[in-house]
Amino acid sequence: MNAPRGMAQTMREAIDGLSVRASLGLAFACVVTGAVVIGGFSLYQMGRLNDSTRIIYDQEYTAGQAAEQVRGNVLRASRAQTQLLTASTPQEREGLGKDIETSLADADKKIAVIQGLSSSEESVATTKQLVEILAKWSKRLREYVKFVKEQPLSYLEMDVGVSLEDAGLLNETRKVEKIVDTLVAQRGQSAKATLQQTGEIYKTSVIWVIGIVLLLVAMSIAVGSWVIVRLLRQLGGEPAYAKSIANRIADGDLTMEITLAQNDTQSLLYSLHEMQVRLAERTEQLRQKTNDINAMLQNMPQGVLTVVKGGVIHPEYSAYMATIFETNDIADRPVMELVFGGSNLGADILSQIETTIDSVIGEDEMQYDFNSHLLVTDFDLTMPDGRVKAVALSWSPISDTSGVVDKLMLCVRDVTELKALAAEAGQQKRELDIIGQILAISQEKFSGFIDGSVEFLAENKKIIEDVGPTPQGALDPDTATQLFRNMHTVKGNARTYGLLHLTNMVHEAEQSYEELRQDPDAVWDQEKLLGELARASAAIEEYAHINKVKLGRTGPGRRAGVEKYLMVQKVDIQDALDLMDDSVRGNDLEAMRAAHLRVHNMLKMLGTVRVQEALEGIVESLPSLAKELSKESPIVSIDDHNIVLRTQIADLLKNVFMHLYRNSIDHGIEAPEKRLAKGKPAAGHINLDVSLADGRVVLKLGDDGAGLAVDLIRQRAIEKGLLGADQQASPEEIAQLIFAPGFSTAAVVTEVSGRGVGMDAVKSFVEREEGTIELVFRSADTDSSYRAFDTVISMPGKFAVQAIA
Repeated sequence: MNAPRGMAQTMREAIDGLSVRASLGLAFACVVTGAVVIGGFSLYQMGRLNDSTRIIYDQEYTAGQAAEQVRGNVLRASRAQTQLLTASTPQEREGLGKDIETSLADADKKIAVIQGLSSSEESVATTKQLVEILAKWSKRLREYVKFVKEQPLSYLEMDVGVSLEDAGLLNETRKVEKIVDTLVAQRGQSAKATLQQTGEIYKTSVIWVIGIVLLLVAMSIAVGSWVIVRLLRQLGGEPAYAKSIANRIADGDLTMEITLAQNDTQSLLYSLHEMQVRLAERTEQLRQKTNDINAMLQNMPQGVLTVVKGGVIHPEYSAYMATIFETNDIADRPVMELVFGGSNLGADILSQIETTIDSVIGEDEMQYDFNSHLLVTDFDLTMPDGRVKAVALSWSPISDTSGVVDKLMLCVRDVTELKALAAEAGQQKRELDIIGQILAISQEKFSGFIDGSVEFLAENKKIIEDVGPTPQGALDPDTATQLFRNMHTVKGNARTYGLLHLTNMVHEAEQSYEELRQDPDAVWDQEKLLGELARASAAIEEYAHINKVKLGRTGPGRRAGVEKYLMVQKVDIQDALDLMDDSVRGNDLEAMRAAHLRVHNMLKMLGTVRVQEALEGIVESLPSLAKELSKESPIVSIDDHNIVLRTQIADLLKNVFMHLYRNSIDHGIEAPEKRLAKGKPAAGHINLDVSLADGRVVLKLGDDGAGLAVDLIRQRAIEKGLLGADQQASPEEIAQLIFAPGFSTAAVVTEVSGRGVGMDAVKSFVEREEGTIELVFRSADTDSSYRAFDTVISMPGKFAVQAIA
């Protein structure tokens, strides 16, 4: 007995401990539970009624209809059977036979429908019997039709068996009709039973729903009464008394004594008493925190202030503000006057800042999010004595509980020293970058690049000075083209060697030349052009200075001064002397001739360089270029046939093949997916073949790419006025148009190609040394819009030597 009493006491205490919300929730849950039970039970009973109704229609009614249709088909077949004996033509007999066949087929379908509908065992047995008899009858009827069709049309001439079979079939037909009647009757009885069951379900549902509703009403009354008692108990007294206490606390009076009922630890009055005590404690803690914040503001090495509506500074701010702005007149001053008064910001930006401050204070935080980017974060501040401070700002909104910006907090830092250190570190980092770029190149290549670049820039300076401040008439297009060609070559070589800082500086001057080249009406600004050229020269000088002073790499390299000097290895000279001494001591004429020939060949090889060595830097830059163009690194092969080149044309070859190799990768070799689709390897192949013939050295460059877009070249030539729309030109003539100044087939201008200067520059470089350049197709196929070709450069034979293997 004690255990049940203990459980009841525990439940009672748990219920008494429920809050007002929990009590109301429990009452609501009871009502909802009752409604759910009624609704669920009603839905369940409605489902049962629906199932019964569906059974009556889907099974009994449908089966009865099907049985009636079977009866009709049997009667139609029987009637056609009788008419078959009196048919006067074969066509009539044929039509009656088809009617019989149609009726029998339809009867089979309806029987299948009846079989698919569940029913009583009695109906199932009757259906099975009907199927068997109907099958026999159908078979016999079909045989009868076949038999009659074979008889004469006259009834008197027919076989006597026809009449006997007709009579037998009529007897069978009556049996079938009888079984069908039985099946219809059975289905009707089943439907009646189902209707009676539906009525019972309805009566039961009504009784249950009435009972549940009455129970729900009783529960609602009980729970409502219990909730009312609970509310009165939890208030702890009259609501007016509680209201007066709350008003006193709201006015800041935390000393009023609150009278509580005995053992009251949960009522509203008790909660007000607890709130009064805790508010007194929190007030003391808040006072202490306020003192701590004031101490922090007075001692932190950073300026902190708040901007209130109207753009003025709140009286509470950090003491370091006076150190940064060197004044104590801060409170209630306009922030635009104190913070931005001596700034280097323009009038438009200052107006923008002031408008932004006015527009965000007093508005939703979203307004600040949309416009915070207009508040500057750093500027230079000029003090009254002329000193300049670098100031960094950090803005933050201070919002109320509704998300409205009440004021803006502004943190101010003096970053003058930090900015100076950052600038020094940036310069050091730049020098380290340049050192790394220089060390990646041999002294010989770097020196050759610097010398060539200085020559190109000196030529540009002379051209600009010769034109003068104002051109006489329209600017000669060749002048702009030559300026651009020289600077583009410097930039291309710089990119090849990875001299990135120099590339960016040269790009500025290159862009100005591009504008002059593309737009005949562009303004010629000599001062601007010379300034850009000076900056480019300074960048080149910076690289040269770091190479010489920081790295201590001096000397021009092996190919310096080839017109006057040759860099020869001591071992080569010693070998030549040894050969001469040996031949003289032996007094052997043949040996002397052989030695003379060997020494002659050795002397011819002095001051030469292999093609692979001359183009080494360009070939090494191709993988990074291919990666930039999302292509596989090409396979590069050079067949020099033991032909070496004079060092004085090494720089020329670099300038020429820098453009040609880049064009091959950008325009010739396809993307990996296109090459694979054509059955080619993903990586392209570029081959350079060197030969000597008829006193000239021939360099032939080709690749396995898509070929030359002859149709596209013709179209671009027509657009540029290089070729008339109706002008006839052979593919070979069209191909040579790519050497025209400014010609390009690139759809987009990139750092790699598309500016229409590459092949023009190549031709200019080659012709300066009495050379020629042309495109030669590999086959005579004129139907293809893309033609495989080789770029053939022919130079005077004095620049090459056939080495002895």
